[in-house]
Amino acid sequence: MFKRNYLLAALVLILILLTISYNSFKKPSIDRQNLTATLLQPPKPLMNFSLIDNNSKVFTNQNLIGHWSLIFFGFSNCPDICPTTMTHLKTLYEDLANTHAGNLPQVILISVDPERDTPTVLNNYVHSFNDKFIGLTGDATQIAPFAKSLNIVYHKVIDSQTKMRIEHSGAILVVDPRGRLYALFTPPLAPHNMAQDLIAIQHAYS
Repeated sequence: MFKRNYLLAALVLILILLTISYNSFKKPSIDRQNLTATLLQPPKPLMNFSLIDNNSKVFTNQNLIGHWSLIFFGFSNCPDICPTTMTHLKTLYEDLANTHAGNLPQVILISVDPERDTPTVLNNYVHSFNDKFIGLTGDATQIAPFAKSLNIVYHKVIDSQTKMRIEHSGAILVVDPRGRLYALFTPPLAPHNMAQDLIAIQHAYS
């Protein structure tokens, strides 16, 4: 009888220790109600793509692996949404650089105007905000389906003065280190809050 009680007490102790160990090492949860980001559950794999970066090098899904990435679809001649969004991304990136000990995300602008946005044009544009930012261009027949797969909408508009402009979505996509769409930010954007969201998301993910 004593031996049986001893074994039972030992089993209970083991269960308590396992519970404590699990609670100590399990990932912290995210308070979704306080996030400005929208989390995707489960994360969405990205379609295969191959574009050209601002250094005229090939950029594919593999370049997203091992990094958090922030992706925005826009173009260098955009008069309003793009410079505002890129300025927000600059502020967000600087916040993370000043407060976050982890790896900084890749900030990527994918052009919806590839005919005019050559690698050189994009290089000058993205680096006017931050010299770490990346610009991607390429074949319009590849960019269009990639954007569509991510629910990014854009189309060309000719105004009364026969000037061409491009209307497009203003969302910022958050891609995780496995190359999956993990979350997104939608306007109005608040860069300081976005930085805090990214820190919380990365902390819970790691």
